[in-house]
Amino acid sequence: MVPIPAGKSTHWDREFVPPWHGFPSGEASCSVHPLCQSTLLLIENEVLSPGRAGVITRRPSLSFLITRSNGERAIFDLGVPLNWLSLLPESSRKAYEDEFQVEISRSLDELLLRGPEGPVDPASVGTLIISHKHWDHTGSPSSFPNAKVYVGEGDVKEIPALASHKNIFPITWDPSIHPPIGAFSHSLDLFADGSVLILDAPGHTPGHIGALIRTNPGEYVLLFADGCHHHKLQSVNPDDQHYTFGAWRDPGDPEDEPASRSYYEDYTEASRTVLRMKAMERRPEVMVVSAHNEVLWDHWGGKPDSWCPDLKGWKSKGLKLEY
Repeated sequence: MVPIPAGKSTHWDREFVPPWHGFPSGEASCSVHPLCQSTLLLIENEVLSPGRAGVITRRPSLSFLITRSNGERAIFDLGVPLNWLSLLPESSRKAYEDEFQVEISRSLDELLLRGPEGPVDPASVGTLIISHKHWDHTGSPSSFPNAKVYVGEGDVKEIPALASHKNIFPITWDPSIHPPIGAFSHSLDLFADGSVLILDAPGHTPGHIGALIRTNPGEYVLLFADGCHHHKLQSVNPDDQHYTFGAWRDPGDPEDEPASRSYYEDYTEASRTVLRMKAMERRPEVMVVSAHNEVLWDHWGGKPDSWCPDLKGWKSKGLKLEY
């Protein structure tokens, strides 16, 4: 979570209509366990416009353990590392500490050892998918020594935690080998069976990625990471379609110009990515889960320092919300 300096465009592309490319073929499926090893505060009118001034909520920073039917394991996002402040410029640390008030219960690898069905050995995790470069998602890849790491090419060089990791696979999107899927323009079929597809989801950062996980035949979870930071932006209710990303001014910013500080490096491209996500959310086969959606987390009975229920079978379990 890193604010973008003033002066960038804050145009929301309301004219964009993503084409539909269908779901992946096959029936292979996975379980998906959300894990919460850390929480942070977000200010509503910084992430939503129009947003309520002075409304601050504590949100999870979710990671997801993905388990294939053959027992192979992957993790999408690694949460907040214990040393997160040291990753920031020294001049920024106090401001970040005061604004986000991060609470970390334990490292992700330690939380895995407290699984409801027994410990999960971090060494057994074969794949890490890091959605983007920000400190509340990169965690500690070194805790997973046997894992391949997939990350967007646009972000990989800005993740210090990957400097010593050997099995890194930056994704450079190529239409000839990364076909469209659903409402997204590029996908990487991680296991070549349609069960886990990494998605090109830029805007928040250049290399921001998501993932489409088949949890049952005809049932999918879309992991949307920081594609948006408020459940109203995930809503497909017609009454909520006026909402856009938040933007703000810092002291000293010109008062005669529109507020242009935000959490999106390319605000307009990020708006298109949200519209792609909404095209998925409208489908009865898909439940969208973003990293900091505290409303959905509460609906699942989520708590800090815990595993949430398996999202496999979310339809029959009633885990999707109609916002």
